[in-house]
Amino acid sequence: MRIPGLSLLLAAIPVSLVSCQRNSFEPAPVHVKVMQAAASSVSYNGRYTGSVCSATSANLSFGIPGIVVEVAVSEGQDVKEGELLARIDDTSYISAYGTAKSLYDQAQDAYNRLKGLHDSKSLADIKWVEVESQLAQTKNMLDIAEKELGNCRITAPFSGTISTRNIEPGQYSVPAVTAFTIINPDDMMCTFSVPENEVSLFRYGMTARVTIPSLDNEVMDGTVCRIGTSASLMTHAYEVGVEIGSAPGVLRPGMICSISVNLHPDEMADKQIVLPSNAIMLDFDNSHYVWVAQGDTIATRRSIGIGRAVANGIEVISGLDGNESIITDGLLKISEGSKIIICE
Repeated sequence: MRIPGLSLLLAAIPVSLVSCQRNSFEPAPVHVKVMQAAASSVSYNGRYTGSVCSATSANLSFGIPGIVVEVAVSEGQDVKEGELLARIDDTSYISAYGTAKSLYDQAQDAYNRLKGLHDSKSLADIKWVEVESQLAQTKNMLDIAEKELGNCRITAPFSGTISTRNIEPGQYSVPAVTAFTIINPDDMMCTFSVPENEVSLFRYGMTARVTIPSLDNEVMDGTVCRIGTSASLMTHAYEVGVEIGSAPGVLRPGMICSISVNLHPDEMADKQIVLPSNAIMLDFDNSHYVWVAQGDTIATRRSIGIGRAVANGIEVISGLDGNESIITDGLLKISEGSKIIICE
């Protein structure tokens, strides 16, 4: 007598046994590639955006208040050292200077005439002290009057170009308000902001490459000539300057530039562990880790801290001692404790 369904049940038993046998097998080892996590010299190229300015510039203003009666130069005009730029009404100052000069001449004449009497003991010492005192006082008055008269004029402190002009004839000018800005167009530099964690990497004389987009991406060589000593209160960044020694007269203040600086020359290169970016994994909590080949047979997870991106990868600043074999290929096939086979 044939029992219905019995043949189907018997046929399913071998399949089930085979399935159980397969589930009891261990996973096959994963073939991976590794690299040694050894510390090596790191060359870090810092890239920044800045602007062009003059390395030699001066803000000029009158030393005394007054009505501007003459403006001798225009914005963009080239001037020579000592050239007159502007003048305020100096009528009263000329008068004051004339009075001070007359008093000084009288005191000087009295001094010359009475000196002989004093030398021959014919003039009392107390009278001679009055003569010397009068001469000194009038000389001080003359110096002050001469200085105030000179403050009525603004002259160029060096040869250069007038970059800004902020006054016009008839305007009332007051001290400390900038009337002109003069620059040396043949002595230009680029300035840019550097984060506080990078400013210590800069040294005077470091070479830099400056790219000017507005000049058809022309590339110029430069050297670090200025490193800020105090940070901006708003950005906590430090200003760094790169002097440009080529193309005089081509650059203009305010041009945007891109600066690349090798922050670790050979003689001061850092020793850091650097791994390729594909060997570093990102966890769900934004932490980083790598897979280490433990004993060259087992994969184990290791948490790390990363630093800057450099030319050949990413710096590892914590979590490794430099003696580990880091898995670089086959990462998606492994988990904690996976057996591995290292391939060449």
